[in-house]
Amino acid sequence: MKNKNTRIKIVAAVLVVECLFYVLYFAHHQKQIDVYLKSRLEVSKTKVESSIQEFEQGTDVVFKTLIDKKPVLELFAQASTADTTDQKRVRAQLYQRLLPTYEDLVHFHYKQLHFYLPDNTSFLRFHRPERYGDDLSEIRYSVKRTNETQNPHSGFEEGRIINGFRYVYPLFYANRHIGSVELSNSFEAIQEHLSTRGVMHSAFFVSKQEVQSSVFPSEQINYQSSEFFDSYFVESNARKPDCFRPEHRHLILSVLKTEVLPMIELKRNYTTFIELPDTTLLLSFVFVPDLMGRRIAFVAMCETDVVLEQMQHNYLFNMFFGLLLLPLVVVFGSLYIEKYRSQKKMNQQLTQANQDKDRFISILAHDLKSPFSSVVGMLELLDTASEEYDRDTVKQYIHVLYDSAKRSFNLLEDILTWVKAGTDKIPFHPELQPLDKVCSDVMSSLQSPADRKQVQLVNELEAGMLVKADLNMLKTILRNLLSNAIKYSRTEGTIRVYAQKQKHEVRLVVEDQGVGMDASTVETLFNPSLKASSPGTSNEQGSGLGLLLCKEFVQRHGGRLEVESELGKGSRFTVVFVA
Repeated sequence: MKNKNTRIKIVAAVLVVECLFYVLYFAHHQKQIDVYLKSRLEVSKTKVESSIQEFEQGTDVVFKTLIDKKPVLELFAQASTADTTDQKRVRAQLYQRLLPTYEDLVHFHYKQLHFYLPDNTSFLRFHRPERYGDDLSEIRYSVKRTNETQNPHSGFEEGRIINGFRYVYPLFYANRHIGSVELSNSFEAIQEHLSTRGVMHSAFFVSKQEVQSSVFPSEQINYQSSEFFDSYFVESNARKPDCFRPEHRHLILSVLKTEVLPMIELKRNYTTFIELPDTTLLLSFVFVPDLMGRRIAFVAMCETDVVLEQMQHNYLFNMFFGLLLLPLVVVFGSLYIEKYRSQKKMNQQLTQANQDKDRFISILAHDLKSPFSSVVGMLELLDTASEEYDRDTVKQYIHVLYDSAKRSFNLLEDILTWVKAGTDKIPFHPELQPLDKVCSDVMSSLQSPADRKQVQLVNELEAGMLVKADLNMLKTILRNLLSNAIKYSRTEGTIRVYAQKQKHEVRLVVEDQGVGMDASTVETLFNPSLKASSPGTSNEQGSGLGLLLCKEFVQRHGGRLEVESELGKGSRFTVVFVA
């Protein structure tokens, strides 16, 4: 009887442990899936945002080099004061002058080139030249705001004919506001760009209510109802995603209706996955706010995902053998738990490292690709139509090409230096260095950009104050901190460099009176996965790697880099050296 009771207790213990294992491992697996899906959603958002930004940058180049020119402005300036007959003449001449340009833009997936009068009246639609004279004040927020503020506006917006990612610029002639011009590209352009980033299937959905209230009734044939989401339209001639095979239709529709649709109705970005017999599909839904911040459209993306597939295989494999071998787990439980905890910690660290790396590489790729996109686009224009441009226009093209190439080269140099610093491949020879002399040398090299902004560089370092540091690294640290201070200083500002010697350390301070930063920006300064560089007060550009490089070099000296800043009042960067 005693042995029987013992066996019952052992069986009961094993069953309890098996149930506990099943519940805990299932919860762990679901958490891993949730973390991974959240990271993939961030990647999808970055892909969509960077694709739109690249077209915006390219459109700026098109506007400056092809539209914002004296002959075009001089001709269009006549429209706002002309009578109906003269307006017809101006419209015809403007159409004839820019038609070759518009045809070239269509080749690059631009849909519209549209001129507006200052009162928001449509003057010339190159895609529908026969339609003009309609007041778009209540329909086109982008046009209305551009004409009101006389500043450019860009973003997604529904139109009277079809939607687009619009870039609206004010036009001026002889210091007089004469109206505005719009360039827009369709989702097809974004779709093609997404395909280069691994998204083989994508679609664009627009609120049915928005289309019916904004688009000309005769033009609503450009849209058709979505078979997946009743409240949204898709463009009739848009390329449809073909990752949904007929034999999987029922399963996919079930997931879209029960899981995705509630998130779409709540206007939330969402990512999920569907396990099919031969693959795993990752579905991402990213809303694209319009110019008024409304979530009336979203991008749907479909990709195959081997990581999720492997996670599911690992889960089933581990669950099967875990339950099978649990009697041994009861005996060797303590050893297993210790190993499991260690492995869990390593997996979390690896997952985080991979996420940081993916985001960092994605940002770097965008930073490098943006200037190259401008270079390639302009070179293609020069290659296909160089004989149409005069010498001044070609010189402007070359200047833009030079700026883009130089920015890419500087970014590559910063990346290589930062990578070398992280792998200890840069020589390190610390010696006693006179801070005041080193600072004077660095300030001399930066005097030219400081003078251009009328910024005063003040060296308050005491003569004879020494720190043990590698000379080249010390100069690089000072150069980057002073360059940043100049970049974000206002005209006639002052930048001070001073030091405080304490018992066991020397605190070298670079202090400016510039635009400063809020607390959230300071917290993300040294996170490589969030690398970013905002333009300076004179629109200076940078790579965003300078501060990361400073931190690497300071840590190489066994010191630390401290930051204090207040928005609108300036920043103070302190390099702490061990005395």
